[in-house]
Amino acid sequence: MILIDQVGNNYEIRFKYDSTLVDMIKEVPTHEWHPDKKCWTLDAIHVGFFLNKLKDTPYEKDLLIHSFEEINKNYSIDDTNQIPDIDISDVDFYVQDGFKLFKHQIDTIKYDKWRNEHGFTQGFILADMPGLAKTCSVLNVAMYHKKKYGAKHCLVIVCVNSAKYNWVEDIKKHSNGKIVPYLLGTRKKKRKEGFILGGGKEKFEDLVNMTMYGEKDGEPLPYFIVMNIEAIQTKLGRTYILANRLVELIRTGEIGVIALDEVHLGTSPSSKQGKLLLELKSKTEKQSRV
Repeated sequence: MILIDQVGNNYEIRFKYDSTLVDMIKEVPTHEWHPDKKCWTLDAIHVGFFLNKLKDTPYEKDLLIHSFEEINKNYSIDDTNQIPDIDISDVDFYVQDGFKLFKHQIDTIKYDKWRNEHGFTQGFILADMPGLAKTCSVLNVAMYHKKKYGAKHCLVIVCVNSAKYNWVEDIKKHSNGKIVPYLLGTRKKKRKEGFILGGGKEKFEDLVNMTMYGEKDGEPLPYFIVMNIEAIQTKLGRTYILANRLVELIRTGEIGVIALDEVHLGTSPSSKQGKLLLELKSKTEKQSRV
C-alpha cells in the first residue's frame, strides 16, 4: 500500500521499502526523505508528476490518497479574445517582402507584450487555426524578447519530427533570409558537400559547446535553435543528459524563449517526453518565457 497524505502544501508519502518505488520518487522534483518520520515528501505542485509515474503499473491499484485538492480532475483552458490596446511601436516587424502582418498576428504580439509587462512570464498557448502563419507570429514574439529582454537563444521544440525543417525554412522566408535557424545535431559530411542530421548525442554536444556542427571552436549557435521532442529522452546511463543540459541553459539565461510546436501531440503527461517537459518546466519556473 502507498499512503499519500496532504499536510499543508506538501504531501507525505509512505510505503514499505521497494527499490523501484524509491527510484521513481527520486526522479520527481522536490522529493525529500525524512528519516524521523520515515516518509518521503513532495510539494503539491509535483505530486501529480509522481502519480503519473504510477499509472499503468501494479502500484496504481495500491494507492490510498487523503487530499483536500481535486486530484486527477480535468480542467479546460479559457480562451482569450480580448486583446489589450497597447503601444507596440517599439516592436520590429519581421515579414516576408511584399506581405504585411495580419491583425491576428499583431494581436499575438500585443498579448505577449502585455502579459510580460504585467508579470505573466510563463507563456501561453497560441491556438490560431492551421494556415494562419503561427510561425511568423512566434518569430516576431521571439525577436521582440531578444530586443527587449536580451534573450540569447530561442529554442524551438517540434512534436512532429518533420516539422523541424518547416520551421527553418519558414523563419528564413519570413525574415527574408536575415535569420537562419540551426537544427541541433547538424554535421558536415566527410569528404562531401552537404550536411547530415545526427541524433541525441550530437545534439547534446552542440548544447555543451554552444557551437555549430560539432566544432568546439566553430561558429556560435544562432538565436533560433530547433530540435525534435524525442531527443529530450537522450540518456547516458540513467541520466537524461540533454534534458539536464537544457535545464542548465535555461537557468543560466542562455535559453530565454522556448516555442513548443503542436504541443498537444506526443506530450501526454503519461508519455516519457511529456514527463520530461513537465520536469523541465518545474525546474526552470520564472527563468524562461515558454
